[in-house]
Amino acid sequence: MKSVLSVFAISFSITLSAALWSAQAASATSQPGQVAMVAVSGLPIEVSASCDKGTAVFKVMNPGETLPSAIIFNILEVKTNTVVSKRRMSLAAGQSATFKLKSADKVSGDIGLFMDAKWLPRDRRVDASVRCSG
Repeated sequence: MKSVLSVFAISFSITLSAALWSAQAASATSQPGQVAMVAVSGLPIEVSASCDKGTAVFKVMNPGETLPSAIIFNILEVKTNTVVSKRRMSLAAGQSATFKLKSADKVSGDIGLFMDAKWLPRDRRVDASVRCSG
């Protein structure tokens, strides 16, 4: 499994958006072809998780004010709690970002996103997850 994870490629893009997403729960899991949209407990961030042709896609949005400092966005294999990739960034008011993990369909379990904000201590748990494998 470790060799499969090492060949994953992550791509990152930022888009600015004024659209607001509806909040539904504190955390959610999405199956292939479905989109889960959630408000993250304790963080003023909204997340959607989906699969697109074997790629796990996490879209995060800050619908409120600019955050006080950067957040570390960790993408991990949920079953083993192994961080596959991470990115540290700040989100301005209305800003969104998309994180993609290619070959997620090769992982037998869920791929998750955990957002670590040093300015908001909270339990380390998956904020959103998606399963791209059958």
